Amino acid sequence: VLILGALALSRASLTLPGIAGIILTFGMAVDANVLIFERIREELNNGLDLRQAVRLGYEKALSSIVDGNVTNLIVCLVLANVGTQEIRGFAITLGIGVVCTMISALFFSHIIMVTLVDKIRFRKMSMLPMLIRPLEKALNPNINWIGLRWVTVFISIFFVGLGITMVITQGSKMLDTEFRGGTQITLTFKDDPANPGQRLTMQRPEVEQIVHELGENNEVIQPLRNAEVLPINPENDGLTADTFSIKTTATNRSQIGPAIVNAFREKLDVPPPLEFVDSQVLDSNAAPVYPIIEARLGENINQTEVRNDATEFVGGVAIVLENINPPQSSAEIRERLGITRQKDDFSDIVGRKLDIVVLAGTPDAITSAVVMVYDPTIDYFTNAEVWRTEVAQREWELISAALANSSDQLSVQSFSPAIAENFRATAVAAVVLSLLLILIYIWVRFGSVRYSAAAIVALTHDVLIVIGLIAFAEIIYEHEAFSSISNFLMIEPFKIDLNLVAALLTLIGYSLNDTIVIMDRIRENRGKLPYASKAVINKSINETISRTLVTSGTTLLAIFLLYVDGGPGVHAFSYALLVGVLVGTYSSIAVASPLVWSRKRDISDRKLREEAELEALPSPE
Repeated sequence: VLILGALALSRASLTLPGIAGIILTFGMAVDANVLIFERIREELNNGLDLRQAVRLGYEKALSSIVDGNVTNLIVCLVLANVGTQEIRGFAITLGIGVVCTMISALFFSHIIMVTLVDKIRFRKMSMLPMLIRPLEKALNPNINWIGLRWVTVFISIFFVGLGITMVITQGSKMLDTEFRGGTQITLTFKDDPANPGQRLTMQRPEVEQIVHELGENNEVIQPLRNAEVLPINPENDGLTADTFSIKTTATNRSQIGPAIVNAFREKLDVPPPLEFVDSQVLDSNAAPVYPIIEARLGENINQTEVRNDATEFVGGVAIVLENINPPQSSAEIRERLGITRQKDDFSDIVGRKLDIVVLAGTPDAITSAVVMVYDPTIDYFTNAEVWRTEVAQREWELISAALANSSDQLSVQSFSPAIAENFRATAVAAVVLSLLLILIYIWVRFGSVRYSAAAIVALTHDVLIVIGLIAFAEIIYEHEAFSSISNFLMIEPFKIDLNLVAALLTLIGYSLNDTIVIMDRIRENRGKLPYASKAVINKSINETISRTLVTSGTTLLAIFLLYVDGGPGVHAFSYALLVGVLVGTYSSIAVASPLVWSRKRDISDRKLREEAELEALPSPE
């Protein structure tokens, strides 16, 4: 309720990545409550009454909750400042979720618990492990984790090495068009005439063959020979679908779009390209584009016989379309303009007021018309130069794309090599900045660079393995021998794009939260000792293992639901988080904690204590 209230107050739009951020918050929000309840259970087992246990539970869990959530907020702030619009939406909702989680866990739940104990006078409050003693024992193991460090070192080296090998094997193929430049086209087939309510379908190999042949037969669009074709929301066989994503390194969308449309025209519901006067002109200054400065339309376009009222569009633009072939209805022109205006290329001009005036023909078969557009934020009278570039030129580009180029009715995204390089730099900056800020925060909080180094090593370990598993998914998908396995596991050739970078940064925040909980317990158990001994580390991991299992389990459940039912928009994102939470849970226990152990000081101090005990023994005389 707090999250939705905050979003409503800020008038934020709830996008699919934003919903993913909320769902992930549900999984991570359990952690604060688990930390508190586990602390209360420990105090009850130590013989305290419920009132004292509740007070100490909240006090002792406070530092872990604050540290874990602050590190998550650091990642959210970085994402919100350097990410794309989708990533910002995810970061903002996750950041709001982190704050709301802290308020709910430390304030509201505390009020409820205190009311139950002090006002309603509850004297006993059992938990499942307290009722089932074998479960209590299982959740409080006595494992020598430091003694197992060589086993875990071997496991980590193996998986990190395997991940690096897979990344090297796949190379730049792992990068999406955002990071290497290129074009992504989404094909959606039209309704099947024989089966109303269902779309026409094809199989991936068929689509792939047609697309590759286009590249082989035309040098201009040669990169289509190696284009990747991916079915979106396929049927049970994993191959048949009514929507396909085509990714290629070619950037000349003006040639690729028409070629794809012509190849699949029988399957697509794409209107034909229109011809009209100056339809191939690129510059609005050379096109029939006029500012609306008079209330009567004809006086603006040099056709005084046109008497239509243009009062509501004064300060806007009038674009004359003459000799439209084939003739179109007013509704068809409006629909084509609306579809294209919603595309990423024209997202900056969404929401402008538009009207179509028929000059020749009928409303159902227009041969000449005027398109009037008005943007209240960019008025011709306020700044004519800005109006020419931001209104006149952009609206003429929209007209050309929507009417003169039928392929633009497809969903087409292009990234030039320069934009791709900028995205790569942004992604690297986001990761490096997050790690640097986290390192500084841990150093300040724990007063030792050893803790920061241990956390950063564990995070690097997690990121390398997850990237390797992303490459592994692509390798499995591409081999037909593993098609049944990849279909069952819903594995696709996941590509590294800005959304996956967001997933990696989210994983960094989650894994770090897990690590900090254990480190907080190590700091508490070591007391006034200036270092962490072997016994302290083993005890701390064993004491927090139940919290680790419960939190990881609930978070994995939320991410698993995202992976299965979240849709193609968050499929790669949820895959990275799913494997990342598993790897992060392992690294918090087996990688970060052993690195905190001060081995030399621990051994030397132990020898000194043993020598002192021997000297204190009575003489054999």
